[in-house]
Amino acid sequence: MKYILFIPILFFVFCKTDGSNSTSSSANDDTEKIARKDISVTEAHDWLLSDNAPVLLDVRTPEEYSEGHIEGATLIDYNDSSFDSEIGKLDKDATYLIYCRSGGRSGKAVHKMIGAGFKDVTNMEGGYNAWSSKY
Repeated sequence: MKYILFIPILFFVFCKTDGSNSTSSSANDDTEKIARKDISVTEAHDWLLSDNAPVLLDVRTPEEYSEGHIEGATLIDYNDSSFDSEIGKLDKDATYLIYCRSGGRSGKAVHKMIGAGFKDVTNMEGGYNAWSSKY
């Protein structure tokens, strides 16, 4: 008789576990939807010329920016202590294309922005170095 009561309890525990996995799977799906995206400079160039062009952010230093930048880019220095507060002023629902010198800082900036709740942020691979050698 004791075994009959034990079996339904085990069944409930296993079913409950399966149900909770679907919730965490759903959370993983959301993370994948806003996972970091990387595009080439050619794709970035075409996108910037399109009707649905993104907001362009340059996350290099002011010195690097003054030596050359992509037209229309807004400078927010990733290494500056005000970076978090500056991105906090931006529209989290807008679409952003981020670049730096070679792709390292912009990749970190994309990760930080996604963590801050931005929904559509893309990194330009190769950064300004790749851009300036092509355009």
